[in-house]
Amino acid sequence: MNKKTITIVLSAIIVGSFFLPYISNGDFNLSGYDIVFGKGDIRGLAGKGGSALYINLLVPGSALIILLGNLLGDGFADSLFFRLLPLLGLIYIVFMLYMTGSSELTVSELFGWLGYGFWVSLVAAVILPFTR
Repeated sequence: MNKKTITIVLSAIIVGSFFLPYISNGDFNLSGYDIVFGKGDIRGLAGKGGSALYINLLVPGSALIILLGNLLGDGFADSLFFRLLPLLGLIYIVFMLYMTGSSELTVSELFGWLGYGFWVSLVAAVILPFTR
């Protein structure tokens, strides 16, 4: 596979995993979509919800721009800036969860709360900048 195909696959994985559980603890599952649009009072991501939750759209939004840019042959979407945005969005999610729950959660408990959708996104987002 060439780099363009790998980029398309990784971008599609990031967009698709946004709809898998990002936060999971037993019966409690929240996908990235649920974090942004589904529940209005999510504690741990910018306090009590609000407009800061839309920062989480960096993850699938920039991956979608990269995906469409590579499918259409646009060089604009091939910049390192767009390739780093999914990773920065995922770091933001972990940072805000830890900062708002730091009195109650340890780091190991926080990583236990992160669902498989988050981990799939993280692996793809770490590899994505190296596919240029």
